[in-house]
Amino acid sequence: MIPNCVDAEFFRPPRHDRATTPFVFLFVGDLVRSKRIDLLLRAFAVYRRDHPASRLVIAGAGKERRCLAELSGDAVEFTGTLSRSEIRRQMWSANALVLPSDFETFGVVLIEALATGIPVIATRCGGPEEFVTAADGVLINCGDESALTRAMTSIRTRSFRAERLASSASARFGYDVIAQQLCDVYQRVVVRSPQRRAAARAASA
Repeated sequence: MIPNCVDAEFFRPPRHDRATTPFVFLFVGDLVRSKRIDLLLRAFAVYRRDHPASRLVIAGAGKERRCLAELSGDAVEFTGTLSRSEIRRQMWSANALVLPSDFETFGVVLIEALATGIPVIATRCGGPEEFVTAADGVLINCGDESALTRAMTSIRTRSFRAERLASSASARFGYDVIAQQLCDVYQRVVVRSPQRRAAARAASA
C-alpha cells in the first residue's frame, strides 16, 4: 500500500524549542461523533487530575460542537475552523497530537503532526496502525477511555526528539518519496502489460 504524503517543507518543526508547561494536547479534525472527541474530553479530565498544568486544544468545526463544549472544562480551547497556516501554528505550540477516532482510512493529520516534530496518540481504527510506530507515539484500541488516559500520561513522560520525528516522517511520507513509489508502480504496470498481452495472444492462438 502506498501511503498518503505530507508537505514536509511546510509542516516542519518550529525554529524555537517548544514549551512543556503547560503541556498541550492537540486535536485537529471535524467535530463529528466518529472522531470520539467526547472520549478525549473525558480522558483528559481524568488525566488532568494528576497533571493540572496541561491544556487541550480542539481545532475544527462540526455539528457536535455544542455537545462537546458541555463536556469540557476551563483547560479546553475550541478554536473553530483554522487555515493551513493556523493549523501548523497550533502544532508548533502543541506537545502531542491525539486522534481517538473510531475509523480512519489513514489519518493525514498524524503525519503532519509528526513532520512538525510532535508525537501522536492514535487508535487502531483501520489506518493509523499501518504506520504509527512506538517511536512515533502510542496506539490504543478504539473506545478505550482508560487506555487513552494512560497514553496521555505516557506521552508526557517519554522523550521524543522533534528532529527525529520530523526526519522520519519526511523519509516515509515526503512528496519525493511517495512520488517515487508511484513511479515504481506505474513502471511495473507498463513493463508487465506487453507481457500479459503477448501471453493472452499465445493462449488464444
